[in-house]
Amino acid sequence: MTRDSGNKMVGWNLGGEAVSTDLVESHQVHLAVLVEALEKSPYAQLVSQYEKFSEGLDGVHRGALSSSSSKEEMDRLPALLDSFLSAFRAFVDHTCKWLSSRYGNVVLGEFNSNLSREYDSEFAYRFMYKLRNYSQHCGMPPVSGHVRRWVDPDGEKRQEVSVTFDAMELLSKYDGWGQPVKSELQRLGGQFSVAEMATRLMASCSAVQAELLCAIAPRLQESADFLTQCDQSPEGADFVPALFGINPDEWRDPQASRDIQFRFIRPELAHLLALSLREAERILSFSRAPGDAT
Repeated sequence: MTRDSGNKMVGWNLGGEAVSTDLVESHQVHLAVLVEALEKSPYAQLVSQYEKFSEGLDGVHRGALSSSSSKEEMDRLPALLDSFLSAFRAFVDHTCKWLSSRYGNVVLGEFNSNLSREYDSEFAYRFMYKLRNYSQHCGMPPVSGHVRRWVDPDGEKRQEVSVTFDAMELLSKYDGWGQPVKSELQRLGGQFSVAEMATRLMASCSAVQAELLCAIAPRLQESADFLTQCDQSPEGADFVPALFGINPDEWRDPQASRDIQFRFIRPELAHLLALSLREAERILSFSRAPGDAT
């Protein structure tokens, strides 16, 4: 099919050839494998919510540093944080369900083992995991914004914006932190950075996702190769390869209603897979020090 700059279909090129229903069914299976693992994965949803939360934090900083009111931006943060925490737990729970149904217990076991490693070694992961429980029982987590202003030795006016949790406030409002998170919050005893907790949590989840993609890479590559082989469209960015289906009986009868089915072939998912695997290797090449409650 050809499409214009607005992605509207403007023409068909029916110069292909008839294919078997087996190929069409196989195409749907391989397409689903890549869409589930990449485009619509729980991890992709987590990244989306993290980006929205990060944009909210940036809005607070911009508002304070430009001397405009940042109250509206601060008021939005708890809801953005709550959505991010929900996406985090969905990443854990929905990925487990998906792996169990698609890849079996071995891959699922490795995924759970990697999650346990992050829980044991990273305070931000432990804390944010429990903070999701807090939000379910006590409402949206409280966050505070602070602006510190000073004059440096050269006479320049400076200011620093921070958004924080308060350890003692969290402990007073919820008793389900468990150990060791309760002791770690007691040790912190005061304010600590919201941005750092979110960033370190994403680092943990990204590492686990990277390990998962590498583990199932052969299966994903098989599907990517299949979609690439199905692409018989002419060269050119305006062409979108598709499977075109009709019911012959309907087209023989001029009075019959005619049903046309399109199943788009998406070879660009093969390119997305290659990019994702390279990014996974890059993430796993970094060494991360354990994150303590300091």
